[in-house]
Amino acid sequence: MHAPFVPPAPSAAVARARRAIAAVFFINGAVMGSWAPLIPLVQLKLHLGPAQLGLCLLGMAVGGIAAMPLAGGLVNRFGSAPVVRCSTLGLCGAILLPMAMPDARLLFLALLVVGGVNGVMDVAMNAHGIAVEQALGRPVMSSYHAMYSLGGFTGALGGAALLRATGHPLAEAATVGLSFGAFGLVVLRFLLASTVDQGAPGHAAFVFPKGLAVILGLLCFLVMMAEGSMLDWTAVYLHRVLGADASLAALGFSAFSVAMATGRFAGDWLRQRFGAAALVSSSAVLAAGGLLLAVAVSAIPVAVLGFGFCGLGLSNAVPVLFSAGGNLPGQSAGSGVAAVATLGYAGFLVGPPLIGFSAQLVSLRFGLGLVALGCTVVAVFARRVVGRGG
Repeated sequence: MHAPFVPPAPSAAVARARRAIAAVFFINGAVMGSWAPLIPLVQLKLHLGPAQLGLCLLGMAVGGIAAMPLAGGLVNRFGSAPVVRCSTLGLCGAILLPMAMPDARLLFLALLVVGGVNGVMDVAMNAHGIAVEQALGRPVMSSYHAMYSLGGFTGALGGAALLRATGHPLAEAATVGLSFGAFGLVVLRFLLASTVDQGAPGHAAFVFPKGLAVILGLLCFLVMMAEGSMLDWTAVYLHRVLGADASLAALGFSAFSVAMATGRFAGDWLRQRFGAAALVSSSAVLAAGGLLLAVAVSAIPVAVLGFGFCGLGLSNAVPVLFSAGGNLPGQSAGSGVAAVATLGYAGFLVGPPLIGFSAQLVSLRFGLGLVALGCTVVAVFARRVVGRGG
């Protein structure tokens, strides 16, 4: 009998890098999560109406989308490690800017900076995560994204607690920035060397995404469109369509979020056991089925359960698609991740207003049904393209 294959243990340096980049994902989620409880206070301080606030918040999205392709070029030129270090510390500092702005125009510019730095960090940390994954020889990307989800949860709750303790938004932002900046200084020195994914001399600093990278990006667009729709419309659906009160309406997104974090912690094992393409395809089917259940049965518990299934289904799609983009043959990890992330982030922004227009023209059930259709498209095409990206 042959002994079962046991993969070699990773080197100490790779093991340290894995823990370090997981901590970076946590920092990113926590810093951005800490911004959520500050938004209504900024609105009150600057006397912003809903439309003005919406335009200011758009600055963060514009900054992120503009910076992501450039981040791919930075990773190609310098390697992901130095870009991760600079952007991590930069985000910890930039999160203070919105609190210090005296008017809406400067708030827009501050959020443009925050979004840009976050976009660079998003691409760089995913590219470095792929480098660590390659060094380990097994999937680990889902666990990184689980750490991001955990960080977002921690940052939102911790930020709210700091606000109660300090009573001042700038003090909350400064505490978050300094704390996670110090944490970053401790862990960032354990990243892999910059040469592991640095482009060769003469390598183009920026390559316009094409071919399979665009297809993977479009699948990520549909996945993140669904994520954005769940964030903005689950509570509205439960409250306005099914008649749930405000406290019960919040259960929809809570079920989605908890299921997503749970699924991500199990995602690496599932990917190793069944393969990347099968995982994304079957998960997208689960997400579509959960949404259809939520809109087809007019019962609050069933709808909450359906949104939970949707979160479980979507949980590992983005990590796997990012990993596939970073492993495309003939293309650097930075360019591949940048293409997938940019298109995905665009979907996150497009999803909520698309559902709103659909609800206005037809119904909210119809709008959420369109999201289910998008998940079905992901299920069909994932088996054809995801495996080709690793």
